Amino acid sequence: MNVNKVHSTDLAVVIEFVEKNCGIVLDDSKSYLVESRLGPILPIEGVSSYAQLIDKAYRERSGKLKHKIIDSITTNETYFFRDHKPFELLAHKLLPDILEKQMDSNRPCVKIWSAASSTGQEVYSIAMILKELLGNFYNHDLRIIGTDISHAALEIASRALYGRVELSRGLTGARLKRHFVPVDNLWRVNEDLRGIVAFHHLNLLSGTATIPVQDVIFCRNVAFYFSKENKQRLFSNIAQKLPAGGYLVIGSTESLVGMDVPFEKKQFHGNIYYQRL
Repeated sequence: MNVNKVHSTDLAVVIEFVEKNCGIVLDDSKSYLVESRLGPILPIEGVSSYAQLIDKAYRERSGKLKHKIIDSITTNETYFFRDHKPFELLAHKLLPDILEKQMDSNRPCVKIWSAASSTGQEVYSIAMILKELLGNFYNHDLRIIGTDISHAALEIASRALYGRVELSRGLTGARLKRHFVPVDNLWRVNEDLRGIVAFHHLNLLSGTATIPVQDVIFCRNVAFYFSKENKQRLFSNIAQKLPAGGYLVIGSTESLVGMDVPFEKKQFHGNIYYQRL
């Protein structure tokens, strides 16, 4: 008997736990995901079923096991300049508009939030765009926040160290040379980019009280996994962190259709984004 096999009753327990703690909705077709991500944890935690694992997580006061389970389920593959279009939109439309509104300022301020930053590639891609367009950071007040529900992903993002596999996906040789320094067999993001970036742990459905108002929010490939009710909560929370005219960028397969949220759909050279009303 394969002890890592998830049975229907155990799967239901896992599904309920995951949705309750991070909003992601799994279904019966995701049994392979549960087995591959959580199966290796069973012997480590000394349990023989997924239901026992979830029960142990509920009973454990420290919350470490809960974080381990959520980290395992939510850590998604990502890469630098993923999908390209959102970064072209930032470079050619959003950033110029933000700076134009501050033409009379001696030190324009740009605040950008990557709401599901995973292991940091989106955040550092944004930072590279700012560097390439603005050059010297000293003339601007630049602040990029990356948040994620996964502690493990945030640790990787904060270290800013990446290997050949991560760097080979979405990053040109020119950008690697310009924005990274070699460290042993890895590459670290340059200090000037790391200096405008901060990472924080955050559950997007629990509220965004700790996040200041932003100019641009990237929240890509997150709502795709949420129920309709949780999508409403997510975008309502996000709307509170944008001023009138602020920008929201979501995933190419995502939409705000059917959501009761104060955003207007916009388009720039085929790139879709939303503007706060």
